[in-house]
Order: sequence, then C-alpha cells, then structure tokens
Amino acid sequence: MIMDHVAEPIMWNIFFHMYLDLDSSSTLVSQSQKLAAYDSMDSWRSSGYGAIIKIGTDHTLAELRHHWKLYAAFYHPSKRRRLRVELQAAMDDKLKHEAAIPPKDDFVSIRSSGLLFQHSQTTSLFNDLHHRYWKTGTTFTDDTRLAASTRPNSTFLYSRAGEGFRAMPNTDPIIVFAHDVLFGNAGDRTLTVEDLVESAQSQFRTWCSAFQTATTEKTGGKTTPVVVRFLLGDALAVAHALLDFTDHPAGGRPSHPRATSMVPPWTAFPIELNREEYIGLSAPTRFDAIDTSNISDHLGLLNLFLATAPLLTRASSSVLYTGSLALFSADPTIEFEATLFATLPVVAILMDLAPIDVLSGFSSTYNGHELFTAYYRPDIKPLFRQSFTWKRPSSGDPLAYPDGSTCVPVSFSTHQFAKLLYTIYLDMFRSEDPIHASAINKALNVRNDAEGRALLQGLLLGPCRKTFFALLSFIRDSLQISEEQWSGIMRSFLEMRSENQPHFDKLTDSDVDVQLYLYGLHTVPRLYDVSKPSTASEPGRLSFWPSVPPLICIFLTVPRDAFAKLERAIAGIKGELLLMWLHCVIDHGDDQNVHIFQSVNAAYGIIIDTGTASEPSLTFQEDPEGNKNGADVVFSFVAPSHLFQAGKPPAPTMVRLQVRDDVNTPLILGPGKAATCIFSANVEDTDHVYLLPEPQPLRPGRPSSQDPAHALTRPDETGDIGYQHPVHVELDSTGKNIASLTAKLEITNAAALAVFAGGTMPTVSQCSPCAVQVVLGSRKQIIAFPVPIVGSPSRRKLRIARKSSYIEVVVPVAIPFLEPDGYKVNQFPVVGANGSLVPWNIHRVSLDQLPVLDRANISDAQLECWYGGYLSQPCSRRERIAFDDDLRRDDPLVNVKMTTSRIMMEAAGVGAPPQRVFGLKPNPRKDPDTFLFVDKIRYETASHNMVLDAFVLVLSEDVLSRVKAALPHLAAGPAVMHSPVLGWEREMYLWRRILPALAERCRTTWTHGADCEYRVVQADGSVRWQVPRELSKGLGDSYQGDPLCSCGRGRDVNREGIMGEGAWRVFAPFVTRIALSPLFSVAHVEHLLEPLDSIDSLIDLDNDDEGIPCPGPQAPAPVGAVASKTKTNPDVSGGGADGDSSGKSVLACDKCKKRAAGDVKLLKCARCKTALYCSQACQKGDWKAHKLQCKNMQVN
Repeated sequence: MIMDHVAEPIMWNIFFHMYLDLDSSSTLVSQSQKLAAYDSMDSWRSSGYGAIIKIGTDHTLAELRHHWKLYAAFYHPSKRRRLRVELQAAMDDKLKHEAAIPPKDDFVSIRSSGLLFQHSQTTSLFNDLHHRYWKTGTTFTDDTRLAASTRPNSTFLYSRAGEGFRAMPNTDPIIVFAHDVLFGNAGDRTLTVEDLVESAQSQFRTWCSAFQTATTEKTGGKTTPVVVRFLLGDALAVAHALLDFTDHPAGGRPSHPRATSMVPPWTAFPIELNREEYIGLSAPTRFDAIDTSNISDHLGLLNLFLATAPLLTRASSSVLYTGSLALFSADPTIEFEATLFATLPVVAILMDLAPIDVLSGFSSTYNGHELFTAYYRPDIKPLFRQSFTWKRPSSGDPLAYPDGSTCVPVSFSTHQFAKLLYTIYLDMFRSEDPIHASAINKALNVRNDAEGRALLQGLLLGPCRKTFFALLSFIRDSLQISEEQWSGIMRSFLEMRSENQPHFDKLTDSDVDVQLYLYGLHTVPRLYDVSKPSTASEPGRLSFWPSVPPLICIFLTVPRDAFAKLERAIAGIKGELLLMWLHCVIDHGDDQNVHIFQSVNAAYGIIIDTGTASEPSLTFQEDPEGNKNGADVVFSFVAPSHLFQAGKPPAPTMVRLQVRDDVNTPLILGPGKAATCIFSANVEDTDHVYLLPEPQPLRPGRPSSQDPAHALTRPDETGDIGYQHPVHVELDSTGKNIASLTAKLEITNAAALAVFAGGTMPTVSQCSPCAVQVVLGSRKQIIAFPVPIVGSPSRRKLRIARKSSYIEVVVPVAIPFLEPDGYKVNQFPVVGANGSLVPWNIHRVSLDQLPVLDRANISDAQLECWYGGYLSQPCSRRERIAFDDDLRRDDPLVNVKMTTSRIMMEAAGVGAPPQRVFGLKPNPRKDPDTFLFVDKIRYETASHNMVLDAFVLVLSEDVLSRVKAALPHLAAGPAVMHSPVLGWEREMYLWRRILPALAERCRTTWTHGADCEYRVVQADGSVRWQVPRELSKGLGDSYQGDPLCSCGRGRDVNREGIMGEGAWRVFAPFVTRIALSPLFSVAHVEHLLEPLDSIDSLIDLDNDDEGIPCPGPQAPAPVGAVASKTKTNPDVSGGGADGDSSGKSVLACDKCKKRAAGDVKLLKCARCKTALYCSQACQKGDWKAHKLQCKNMQVN
C-alpha cells in the first residue's frame, strides 16, 4: 500500500482497526484483488512490487494469494448474509465480552512508555484506550468516524488457523510503538487518549514515509537497494531449508511425509526454496544479522542455535538477536541460566556464540522498567522482556582475528568431552524423571530458584532426543573432531548412559539408536541384527521385502474421531495447559519394555498405498484444511526394524500415539490417570499402519559459512616463532565447567629454535581480549584463543619444554565479565565490516532522527521523577558497594558509568542551570584535555534510552596549536571528572578507548578516507584497522594523543547548534560528533536492584498513600561531589525539622535541606515514616546514612 501511495490514515485503519469505514474497506478490496491477480512467481517478479518485495517459495505466494482472495471476497454481496450472521456475530460477541471486563493495570501496554512507565498518567491512559479499542474495534474517539466504521475488517477474520475471529485479548495497536516522548515532554499538560493515539500514528507515518523514500529515491541512477523477502513456514524448517540449499539446490518433494528438519509441524512436505530466486537471482542464504524475536520461549534456545548459528556469516559484525518474555524464576540471572543447555563458557566454545554484554560487562540498552516491574510487582503475571545480542566471542578482537577470520580450532580429551556431553544430556532430560514430578508441580506456581526453574524448562520446551543428537552432529562438524576421536567419545558417552540408567531413559533407547544412525554419529550393532525374510506359515509384513534395512519409517493413521477426543479434552480444561507433547510408541506386550519415539511428524490427509508387499510405496494426499474438514491425522516416525522381528508373526506388536505423562496429564484425563493413549493399532493393521524402508542417510555435514580466504592455517604455515596447535580445553571435576585453556606453540622457526635452545626465556603478555603475545629474543608471535581469556601474570601459567621445543600458555576463561581481563583489555572494540567500521558492543543510533527532550516545557520536579531514577541505575549492587566502600576502584568502568550519569544529569539541568560544556581531566593537577559540547538531549526510543547529541574535542598537539588563543573560554568551563585518588589516569584511558565507538555509533554522513589514521599498513603490504589510534604514554601514567581519526572532524556541525555559537565556533572544525548514553549493568549475570525487603519507599505527605519503591536506594546520586563521603550525625532522629528566623520548626529535606514550600513537596520514608525527602534522588543519596537509623526505628 505504501508503494501504491495509499493514504496513511486508510493504511492505519486496515492494519489496526477491527471495523472499517467504506473508504478503508473499498481500498482493502481493491488492493487485495490487485495483488491476487499475480498468479505466478514470474508475474510477481515482473510486477511493480517485485523489485522490492521478494517471495522465497511458491507456497508462500500461493498462501498470500489465498488470503488476498479471502479478504476481497468477504465483502461480496453473495456472501454478505452468511458472513454477517456468523463471522461478524463472533466478532461482536468477543468485543462485548472484552468491553465488559473492568479496566485493570495492563503492563503489556504500559511497557511501551519505557522510561516513563511510572508517569502518573500512563496507567489511566493505556487502560482507557485498551478498553475503548475493544469496545469499538477502532482507535477513533470522534463519534462521526466511529459511526461510519461498521464494516468488519476481513484481515481479522482469516488466518492460518482458518476462518474466525481469533484476536488475542491483549491485542492493542499502541503496544508496538514507543511513547517515552509523549509522557517525557508532557510537562504540566494533561494528556488524553487522543494524544496517545496521535503518538502512535505519528510514528506510523514516519515509518511509512521512510519506507517510501527508501524504495523510490534513486542514487546514481539506481533505486536504493531495499529488499523485503517473505518466506512462509515454521521458523526452524525455514532455517534448515536455507542451510541445506547450498548443498542440495534441487530440493526434492517426496511423495509421503517424513519427520525431517525441513518439514514444518502439521504439514506433509519440506519447504522448497524457489530455484529462480535462490540460484538465478542469488537470494542470500547466509546473513550478517538474524533477529528471532522471542521464539526461543517456544522453540528453546538450543534448537534456535542449531538452526541459525550456521546461517551467520564470518563477518566481525555478524549478530544473532534473541529475546524472551518469560519469567518463571526469582530473578533474571536464574531465568537466563535455565534457558542454556550448558554453562556460558561451554556454550561459547561449542556454539561459537555468546551475549556481548556478558563478555563486555555492560549493556548500552535500558531495561530498567522491565526489571523494576519484575522485582516489585509480583501481582503482575510473569512477563519480563529481555533481549540478547549474540556474537562470536572472538569477533570483537581484530588483533587476534582480523576481518572475521576463522577461529582457532579447539581440542578436548576424549573422556572429559564424553562426560561433558553426558552432563548436558542428563540436564536436558531430567524433567522426564517421575521423581521430579512434585517439584515441577510446585515450580508452576512460584517464582523459582535455580533448581526449580531448570526442571520447569523441560516441561515448557520438552526437548527430544533428536535435538541432543543434532547438537552432537553440529559439535562434531564445527570442531572438526577426527573420526577416531569421535568414535571414542561416543563409546564413552554411551557407556556412561548405560550405567545406572533410569527406567524413563531406557524407554528411549530405540529412539537414541535411530538418531545415532540418522546423524551418522555412531555404529549401533543391534540395528543390523535383523532376521532375514522368512517363509513361515504366518509371515510378518517385512518377510515380503527383498531386504530389510536397519530403519523403517512408520505411518500411523489416527481416525478423526479418536483425535477429536483429545481436542475436546483440551478444550474442556479450565486450568492453564502449558504444553502438550505427543509421541509414538511401539509396544510388544506386558513382558517387554515399550519403545518411545519423540521425533514425530503429523499432517492431516490420506495415505494411499501405491506399492506391493515386496516393494512398498505410498502417496500422501494432504488436506490443508483437515482440522476443519474432519480429516484423519497421519503420524510418521522412524524406528529400528529389528523391533518388528522380521519373519515372525508380530501379532502382539502395537503402534500407539499417546500424550507424554507429565503434570498436564491429570488436566486432560483427570487426577490419578496415567499417560494418555489416543489411538493404537496392530502393526499388521494395513488400514492404519504403513511401513516403508528408511533410506541409508548420508552423513549430514554442515555447509561452511566461512570465507575460503579465511581457511584454517595448515601445520606447515607457521608464524615468526612456530606453529600454534589447536587450543586444548580442560574441564573441571564436575565435567560442566571449563577449568583452563592451553595453547601450545611448537617452535619451528630455525632462528627461534636456536635462541630457545640457548636458554633464552620467552616472555608472555596479554595483548588483546583473546590473545597473548609471546616474545622470544627478537621474535614475536600472537597466540590466539577462541574466547576471551584471563591473561594476567597471577592467573596464567607458562610451560616450557626445551627438549621438545614447545611453549604452552595456560589461561582461565574470562566469561562472564566478572573475571578479570578478557574484554577489559579492549572494552569498546571497533571492528571492520564490509570495508568500514562499526562499534562491536554499543548499538548504533541515527541522531538526527531521534526526538529531542523539550527541557523548556518540563520543570525540575517533573524531570527528576523519571530522569533521575533512570540515571541512578547504571551500576549493579556489586558496583555500588565498590563505589561506596573504596573510591580507588580496580574497575574504571564504574567511574565511566558514574561520570556519564553525572554529565547527563547536569546537562539536563536538574536542580541547577543546564551545563553544556564538560571537561575531562587526565590528572587532578592538570587542566582538562578533552571537552564535551552537549548540543541536545534526545530520546532513543528503540531501546527506551536517552542519548546526548554531543561533540568531542581532544586537545592533541596538532589541535592545541590552532586553538590555543581560545582556550581561556574552555578553562573557565566546568570540569566534571570524578576524582578518586588513584583513578584519574585509568578512567581517562578508558574514555579515550570509548570515544571512537561513540563516534562510529552515530556516523551517517561521512566515511573513512584512504588516508584515515585508523588504517595501518602491515609489513606484508596489507591494511588493517587500528582503533583507537596509538596512544602514547606520558608522565604519571597519563595517555596522550588523539584517539579519534580526523575523518569526522568538523562534520555534522550545525551553525544553529552549540558549535555555531560565538564562544565555541572556533573549535567547530576540530570536533567530532558522538552519541553518549549510559552504560548499564548486565541483569542476567549480576543483581542490579535491591531485594524488596531492603527498599526504602516514599509516602506522599498530602495523601499518605505509599508510593512505588525506589529502585536501589544504595545507588550513589549522580549529582554532587563524590570525592568525600557524606557523614550524618547518628543522634539525629530524622523528621527534617529546621528552624526559621522566628524559631518555628519548618519541615525540610533530610538530605539537601530544601524546605517545604511552593513546588517543593516533601515525601516521607514509607518504612520508618520519619525521614523526609524532596525527591527519590535525595532519598537514594541519604540511604547509606539513614539505613541503620531507619531499621532501629522499626525495631523500636
């Protein structure tokens, strides 16, 4: 519609409204008819849309056309009566039902206000709009427009689930937009529902305009290359189709359903990518960025990794985004750990992925409103949004891995690796053990500890054996483990599994055998123990086959009546049914174990036997509408053929479909009932059971996503000293954690050998997050590791073998960031990508497109209500304790966080006139040598953050000589650098590291030239990026020089902005634009907020109603001096009583002594009801002094 220039209000109506006016419904009909007229992929490609909107499969186009036809046909006069009576009545009834429910706090909607989620008007506005939307089906408030909107929107009545109105109760058009700006800039204005709607619609108009510009403007005679490609299908199946296409471009459509990775659930055939799109037009199958929203909540993080990790390119900037909306545990750290299949260091090694905030020690995005609600609003149903950015753990180290080169290989000892795999296996499936049933039942109803949450994970996601063995296949291929070692690993693993194996796991032995065979992981002798065909008087079905393969594909047709009983049972459940897992079973009778198979595929339709007894063949006729048409359901799975005992009468052998026995079973069958058998049939029942030979699989190798230029170094390709062997991974005694990494450097260079044999001692130092440098005489060589390491002398070990001529460096892993070193060596990497530079762990922003904080319209009190609290949250509890207890911090990142918060507070002018120029001192006895000029404060709504649109001036030698005359203006400006006794140089060094990243994150109008100072020519003539520029060390451990290149100097300087003002204009040619925002702690690694029982709340003195607790009262205030600690007289009892000139007692803030008058409104501590404060910031600043006194008052 955007490409056809449809009016934006009509597009809004069609996209969001349940009822349409005549113009909108007519547009919907004409647009649908126009699109449905393109009846082939060729006609679509030649259309006006084909250059921008691509379609990846023929099935996708067919389904789109099917729905477009339905949308248009809905309004045809011939269908008017039936549709009015049925579909519209269903819609009307649902809206009446929802409208009758009293409005309540709906954090799903309120969360879109981000930073302003505690604003006094959010709850009422969002509740009113949500209630109005479900009452009228529109966002209109005008009676005339409401009266005209009477035609049901057909897009709400047709979906993949079929015909019907199935909108979820939390459907709300406002949720998808960010409303921080609306509430933040409101000032004294009373907002209305119309304002909230306009906030959403203005963003909708902006997006439509941007898309139209991107698809119609031309650059150099060519249309801007914006392409949107649609692929309809199950997420995992689509990913596997993309993954396998490179090796199997011809695809293939079998005549019957198979339980394969490319077959979506409840369908019969694999996804087939369109050959013309993916071969002729070279549609991509590998990607620099993959965003998966929160589907890991439903599919599991491991399944998601296995499908998407191979699709990522080797670019240093390649990234996988995942998310979660679940919170079943006590805090985010437990929640995150439960979703992983192993510890973070192990995941990083095996999957070559890790969250960048876990590596870096900070996040550039804000999630405080989610954390606050999760901690302090237990009345709200667990719904906690977290976002994770996964990258290759070594990709932020351009020194060790320039331009995304292939990671150094790793090795494990056979027994240790088998033990690791076995512990992963046990953790994945222990929720199946009946011994944990009571603990899982309990876990459903509480915020869990780590143990309860881990058990609950198995119920929520129900991992199957296929997932585990797919992981093994991935590991074997990605780590390039030799066949000999892999055989030993699997033997050891299977021995561990067979020892003391619980009964529930024995039931899956046959399923395990199948997966080992299909993935080519191990030879299972019993799979080949199949009797030859017999001519017995009562022969089995396999007896007629010329030969019996190790595996058979079994098809079980479940009659619709039998399956409908399960559907009716589920529909009648009054409680909450989390998930229901189906599996197939082969049962030989009471005297033998059943065999459970978890990897099952299902589709509605009919199996047609097209073969003979000796040459079986099947055709499947799928019924896409089978759920509505009453079609039978065909389930297929693969089983070992020896279970059928070929040549013997298999009368007792039954094939069953049943529901897994778990906490949901009593909900379906009632209390005390066992596993649910939905349908069973004798294997000789040719009406319901069909058998086909399973073909011999090829060993599934993963298509390589690496650039051939980045191939692994061969043993004969050595460095200046020698050849680096694969890094050996040593596990601890539990078999779950990585104890150390060992890099072996074999000395092969003749000159180096001579020096080494002569007794020269090599020296080792950590030179980058993932590498150490070995110096032997005059020779140097970098030894790389696959993940960040702890390379400090006190933690690493050096082993020397002079006879065998090798050096070994043993180091711990620096994951998570609580370990020293790692990415602390280079905390803000800027890496090369596609010929340019990007910040590695700070997200990009487009400053000119971000809304501006309207400071003139907002009072100090209004701003402090949310801005001060937001800026008080960058540090974790650990960091706040360190900050309070010892100003000589070991971690300068804490200083940078607090300095940034203070700069942002003073730039906004909270409690004082706004400051616009800030100087950073390298030494308390020196003048500032780096200045920040703040132009604007902007809302970064995508991450619910605030960002300073600023310019930085570094007084390097070349700049100093040209602006020396104007320096007195800067010398008089405020210097806001924190002043710990030993922290100046270390913090200043970190600031020089972060400045290039802050410049790159907002760079849009300029590029790096051929003479860029970041470009460094190597000895071999190649060019590499070196960011920041080399910093020279001066006196007193200070660092001199400009860390920024000169490419961005003087760019984006607006004469109407701060650099155009008279006093600062002289500096404009030498400044570089940056985007400065707070750096937040990592909630899923360490605790950020205080426990609920330690929170000091405020009570409004006017109405004595308790306010919302402040997040983290121990957090130091971002304003005020921090060089000395505030002491409070312990004998003072609080109450904020001050005397005025007449000697009368006047109430005043216990912290800042502001008196209650005018716009100064005092609040009292909700715990002791004694201490008085004018703001939450003062309460937080006084908490350390007030805490003990407050508790004593409670005891008294």
